[in-house]
Amino acid sequence: MTMKILKWGNSQGIRFSKELLERAGLSVDDPVDIRLNENDEIVISKSKKEKLTFEMLMKDWDGTYPEIGDTDWGDPVGEEIW
Repeated sequence: MTMKILKWGNSQGIRFSKELLERAGLSVDDPVDIRLNENDEIVISKSKKEKLTFEMLMKDWDGTYPEIGDTDWGDPVGEEIW
């Protein structure tokens, strides 16, 4: 299959047919890995990284914030307004 690189704003892209994406097991917004192989060929493959959910990102948070306190920035050195 031959496709053409198109310009979208300041970027370039390739549009994939629905049939091709279905055969590859991909759909809109799926993450993909893109690499250049040893023959300088662009290889696009389904990402093996797990999609992170909000719950996964927050699983270790105990619901508290650390005490930070005041920060001493030192004496004024210019015309800062305090």
